[in-house]
Amino acid sequence: MMAVFGMETAGAVIAVLLQAIVAPYLAIGPALPNIALAFALAYAAASQRTNVVIMPFLVGLAYDLLGSGPVGGMALLALLAAILIQALIARFGNGTFFVPVASIVIALFLVNVLYALVCTTCGADVGLGEALLYRSLPAWAYDTVAALVIYPLIRFFLRPKPQELDLTSIS
Repeated sequence: MMAVFGMETAGAVIAVLLQAIVAPYLAIGPALPNIALAFALAYAAASQRTNVVIMPFLVGLAYDLLGSGPVGGMALLALLAAILIQALIARFGNGTFFVPVASIVIALFLVNVLYALVCTTCGADVGLGEALLYRSLPAWAYDTVAALVIYPLIRFFLRPKPQELDLTSIS
């Protein structure tokens, strides 16, 4: 139990650090990748624990505090996206990679579009059309690529360990 909590915390800290240090150098125009969100949603898809929504909220809050958008906007959207991902996987999951990956892509799209709407509603100096076309869609592409790299890594680290055979109990 502690090893999973340690991996979750370490991954979130690394993702937030990458968001703060590396992401500004990966900008294409005004679009920045959201590495922290990609990690949070990939973890929500890979882990089927019920308390997994706390980490996306905290990562979203860290993103809000590092950025120039409204504080709490990304935190709320990351929380709702993690809940959506877990609901989609619980309803349609069949043990393959398709449903979790499709859930991540859909959730990332919704988060990026809704975040553009939140930012323009809260007084950003850009129109909604420009925010969607030049910021949200490129950021969604960035986030999707990052999540598609991060998700298999998280699945690898969360996979169950093989049970050692106890041959002494066989009679």
